[in-house]
Formats: sequence, structure tokens, C-alpha cells
Amino acid sequence: MPPELQPQPYFPLPDPPRRKSSPFNRFLVFLAVLLSILIVFLYFSGMGMTPIVSMASGADTYGCVPLPPQPSSNKQVILRIDDVQAYGWTNISMEMMKDAFAKGFPVVAAVIPINLSENATLLQFLDNNHCNIEVAMHGYTHHVIQNGVSVSGPEFGDLTQSEAAQKIQLGEAILFKNLPFLTKQNLTTFIPPNNVISDPAREAVTQAGFDVISAQGTGKYDYDASSWNYTTNTFSDAQDVINECETTFQTKNFCVIMIHPQNYADAQGNLNQTEYQSYLQLLDAIKQAGYTVTTFQKISSGS
Repeated sequence: MPPELQPQPYFPLPDPPRRKSSPFNRFLVFLAVLLSILIVFLYFSGMGMTPIVSMASGADTYGCVPLPPQPSSNKQVILRIDDVQAYGWTNISMEMMKDAFAKGFPVVAAVIPINLSENATLLQFLDNNHCNIEVAMHGYTHHVIQNGVSVSGPEFGDLTQSEAAQKIQLGEAILFKNLPFLTKQNLTTFIPPNNVISDPAREAVTQAGFDVISAQGTGKYDYDASSWNYTTNTFSDAQDVINECETTFQTKNFCVIMIHPQNYADAQGNLNQTEYQSYLQLLDAIKQAGYTVTTFQKISSGS
């Protein structure tokens, strides 16, 4: 991971005599027009571009088709997929989201803004599926400076309010520029890197208009369960995650599950199919438990 555009007189000529068009000629013209439309459509599809108005039933103006409604439950779960970024584990992040969609689940994608424009594949995926993804801001670079070296760490853990405000402004500028569906109205969740945020930085996030801060602790939106056990450095059993959520449901009606794509990567950063079964088992367990999967934005807005 790399560190932190005098007219001449006009004499109209007489109209030439018109010849009547035969039905066959009219049919050929119609066919040519239809073929031209088809060629244009296939061209833009091949370029990976999203049509402005989708022909799919229920699609929004960006062409995204919302997931079908889930069975209603008073127990809700948020799938918080962290470290969605331009460089690391992009294919795994997208695979995780696709498999969640296949179960009918929306996700929260915690996106690291820095250099986001350099991964067109990820940008297109987020754009195409934005109606089923809540994009959250996951810091700015996810890096801190240690001994003069930029390394991954709790970027907002020791910032002043002005320092945090500057990073937020820089991150928002990247997100808004590269994700056309994103606005101040729907970018409402901030997830600090490493789940750590100083009090001054927290104030800066609030002043920037974010409704939700999801970190580590006892806050309303802090994560309640994790797909990875940081004590044993092993995957959390799906049933253990369900049990943690059941404990959480005793005090509130939603459970935040934190998930990281790198946990399912091999040494080369590619998807490890064996390890990935743990994630698929978690999705199955959530489905079997009958939970409604939602987003921070829906919870915070009461929708």
C-alpha cells in the first residue's frame, strides 16, 4: 500500500420531385435506425458505462436496481466492510459485496478516498451498485507517520480539530469527484481507520455534517461483532457472531458487524477460496437467523 478543459445571399432552390417510398423501403429505414440504436447501446455497454436511464424495471436514474424488500424483523444487522480502496484487495471487496447482494443484503462500504480515481473498476462497481451500497468515509489515507515513515494506522487517533477537518475536506473532494451519485446528503457515515478517533477529530467529523461515527467502544454506532477474532487471530465462527448480535439486541435493535477483505486474502492479495467460506457461512447464518440487513443511513434516519 502506498503512503499517506458577409453571409452570401441565399437563393432557395426548388424542391426536387419526391418519389413515393415503398413499404419495403420504409421497412429498411426502420431496420437501419433500430440497428444504429443497438450498436450505440452495445458500444456503451462494452465500455462499462452506465446508461443514464436504465431499461430495467425499478432502476434509478443511474441504472441501479434496488434489492427486493427483505422480510421485516425487529432485529437488524449492518454489514460494515472496511478498507475498500484503490489498491488493496479490490477484487475481494467487490466479491464480498456481490455475495451479500445475492442474499438480498445491502452493505456499508467503508471507502478510503486517497487515489480512488486510479481504480476505474472499483469506481464503476460502486457506481453500478450504489443503490444497494452505503458509502462511508474511512479516513483519508488510513496512514499515520511513524519515525518519518507513512504506515497504515489510526489516522484520526491523535488529530487536532483543524487537522481532522482538513483531511475530511480532502477526502470528501475525492469521493464527490469520483462517485457522481454521492452528495453531502447521502455521505453521512464516518468510520475512523483502526476504529480510533480523538475527541477533537470527532468534533470535526460532527461539524462536517456526518450523522454517524462508527468506531470501537460503546457508542450507538460502534461495531458490536467482528468476522475476525483479534484475540486468537482466527476467524470468528458464524454462530459466535450471531451470539454477539443476540447479546447486542438486548440493548438496541441493530448489530454492527465489522468485516475486512484482507482476512480472506492469500499471500499475493488474491481471494483465498478456503478462507472465504467463513464469510459465506456468516451470510448464511444471518439469513437463517431471519435478521433484516440494513445500513447506518437507514438506521440514523429512521427509515
